[in-house]
Amino acid sequence: MRFVSIVSLIILIAPSAFCNPDNAASNVERQMREWACTPEDLDTASDRLVELRDADQASRVSGEPDPNEDTLRRIEVAKIYAEGCLQRAEDFRHASLVFQHGNSPEHYYQAWFFASRAVSLGDEHAKWLVPKAIDRYFLNTGYKQLFGTNLVTPFLWGGQGEENYLCLWPVEESLSDEVRSQYGVQPLNEIREQYDDADNSALNPQTHECPVNPETPPKGLFPGIW
Repeated sequence: MRFVSIVSLIILIAPSAFCNPDNAASNVERQMREWACTPEDLDTASDRLVELRDADQASRVSGEPDPNEDTLRRIEVAKIYAEGCLQRAEDFRHASLVFQHGNSPEHYYQAWFFASRAVSLGDEHAKWLVPKAIDRYFLNTGYKQLFGTNLVTPFLWGGQGEENYLCLWPVEESLSDEVRSQYGVQPLNEIREQYDDADNSALNPQTHECPVNPETPPKGLFPGIW
């Protein structure tokens, strides 16, 4: 697998284009074929993405994920994508799962893109990753989440309580349950009922969410959803 920059491409094809304009198009096509991701490259990339996914999940099961290892996995996924070898639906799903465990809004946006691409290519198993990525993006940019898939600790919102205490980050109510259901997410009232804890005075008594009031997320970032 090889990555060739646009600048290098221009430098390499320009001389033949100027010396023999009639052959310029055929030369470009030939060189692009040489640099394309071959079927063997695609298989290698697919196998490697499975390994990266498995390593990502194993680190979560262990309860001790290593941020440095997470970073290295994202870098490798990005390299495969840059080389043009991220093309299959299941590969996009695996890439999204790796980026779900990022540490910046940009990582979660990339996770949404990968998951959405997997779904568009027919991978129904990738649907659940779409709301996860969107909610993580808005949560980490200080807005309400759309679907209600994220719980947070008091440390995130400045509350008081035990380190292992979790509450539901506030959810945008105007997103319809119909849209939620398209991605396998429960109706909002059912989600809130799961976190109805009468013994926890920190929860908002009406919504059972964290007692914070983030703004409604801006529209236009996630076409077809918000």
